[in-house]
Amino acid sequence: MPTVAAVTQGETIIVSQDVVGGSLPLQITGETANQKMGSNTWGRLIRVKNTGTPNQFWDIGIDQNGNLFFNAGDKRVLTLPFPNQPGNVGEQS
Repeated sequence: MPTVAAVTQGETIIVSQDVVGGSLPLQITGETANQKMGSNTWGRLIRVKNTGTPNQFWDIGIDQNGNLFFNAGDKRVLTLPFPNQPGNVGEQS
């Protein structure tokens, strides 16, 4: 069971273990039901930014095809396609 080890100004630490077939240390799930990709959602899940640079941020999400993407501001800079072939994560073909 994950535990929150510390919550202080500027830091949150979650301590847990990745258990194959079981739990993950952290999971973020977005809900896009009843939304239209590109209209009222882009599938963004996380925004990373520095308050000192208000117009510079990164968005991370999953698009309508299940691909992981990174946006810098409003520009798509990287899309990683979801691997549709069998095998283990990280396994070289």
